[in-house]
Amino acid sequence: MVALRRISILCACAALVVATAGGATVKRSWLAAELAGAEAGADEGGVPRMSDVVQDIWVDGAAAWVATVDGLGVTRDRGSSWRTYRQGDGLPSSDVVAVATYKGDIWASCIEIIDLGLGGYTLEGRGLAHYDAAMGRWRVYGKKDGLPADGPLELAWDVVVDDDGVVWVALWKGGIGKSADNGKTWELIIPKDRKGRDARHFYSLAKRGDLIWAAAEITYPNPGYNPEEPGSQPLLSEQGVFKSTDNGSSWTFYGAPQGMFGFAVVVDIQNVGGRDVVWAGTAPSNPFNPAILGNGVFKSEDGGATWFNYNMAQGLGSHTAYGLASAGPWVWAGTYAYTGTPGGVSRSRDGGATWENYGVEAGLPTPFVTTVAAASEAEVWAGTDFGLGFSKDSGATWRKIELTPPAGRADLPKAFAFPSPFARNRDGFITIRYGLAYGGTVTLDIYDFAGRRVKRLVDHEYRGPGDRIDEYWLGYRDDGTAAANGIYFFTLEVGGEAAARGKFVVLN
Repeated sequence: MVALRRISILCACAALVVATAGGATVKRSWLAAELAGAEAGADEGGVPRMSDVVQDIWVDGAAAWVATVDGLGVTRDRGSSWRTYRQGDGLPSSDVVAVATYKGDIWASCIEIIDLGLGGYTLEGRGLAHYDAAMGRWRVYGKKDGLPADGPLELAWDVVVDDDGVVWVALWKGGIGKSADNGKTWELIIPKDRKGRDARHFYSLAKRGDLIWAAAEITYPNPGYNPEEPGSQPLLSEQGVFKSTDNGSSWTFYGAPQGMFGFAVVVDIQNVGGRDVVWAGTAPSNPFNPAILGNGVFKSEDGGATWFNYNMAQGLGSHTAYGLASAGPWVWAGTYAYTGTPGGVSRSRDGGATWENYGVEAGLPTPFVTTVAAASEAEVWAGTDFGLGFSKDSGATWRKIELTPPAGRADLPKAFAFPSPFARNRDGFITIRYGLAYGGTVTLDIYDFAGRRVKRLVDHEYRGPGDRIDEYWLGYRDDGTAAANGIYFFTLEVGGEAAARGKFVVLN
């Protein structure tokens, strides 16, 4: 089976861009260290203890591994029981953006949201955690091992382990990392585009034999930059995909001039009758404005020489596709319901000429799909921003699987916002719903895309226990002005400790 391709949710990726542009610094550092411990998570055979915000899925035989913003889990019985891992079970952080496995070994890329004070925050890589099945212990790889995956704004967005056990990672700032000796040594690969510019920002990898495709972004100095001119940017960027046919020794870049004109964030290699077909999913080119859509999905059957574009006109659920998976003649696209588009999981078995789209009415938890993975032509997994979906009929119907513990568990209350997108002039207010096992002092803050606090909705107020506690926001900031369109985050604290977080879109 082709290794899974995945993309972190756009809000996390874009938050990094914001922090970089603003020159933000983190308040604390973290050093990679070996973590001893048994392989078993705390809830073997039990209910999951993760977040419902799914960031990655990796299928390995009968096992499905699910990475969330608060925990990593594996099920071997299609979601009936779970083994879960969190910080303290061997992971350096519970926020896992990518996972891959190979012969019992586990690889997980972890991050953490860092509070900068005054309502600001950023993301920091926590390194690449590896569980060595032979040694029976965890170790975390980072800068000291030659892999720039920990420290401010440096992390791995994707992890792939190929059929030979070689580990490949898509790094946010360091290019592509490769280890052929189980992490003991790392080779850093910096592909160049057709103009000789280095590519260091990578989002997704797909590998089949010696063939590799990678979604990337190239940044370079703006020759026309004028610091005195409002809106002038010091850096420009170009997005596209890289291809290597010799196991990473040489690379070719495909972007807008070659017909791949989308902001590619995820790639997949489909094998059709012995031919390798590459698919690329795209996202909004300007994540600050969700009204600016992606360009759907692209396909090339001739190694990137020509590209075909498929969008909502062919039945795709959205112009934005964060997830791609394939098995046999089937290809699935996990689409995100931006700006009134239906979203959901779209499937095609005729090479993309036509698509069928399935959403909440087919059983998905939400139409905001962040990743998809195929175990076979029949069995498909879909991650969303509020739960997991499993299909055993190629995506026509779905069973919803909740990953957050029930409200009786105090360590991780449920929390989500609806409707999203939220339009103040249409909906009036947005509801943030959560559950508490025990009463306590609650603080609920709302942040904009740059990490600035725009509204303290609940200020150290007591809330009693319950599995359905609703708070309402009218869409106005603390200063009384209307909140602008964009992606927002909320954080929930109970008793002074972080309890849950989530995101939503404002689109008036």
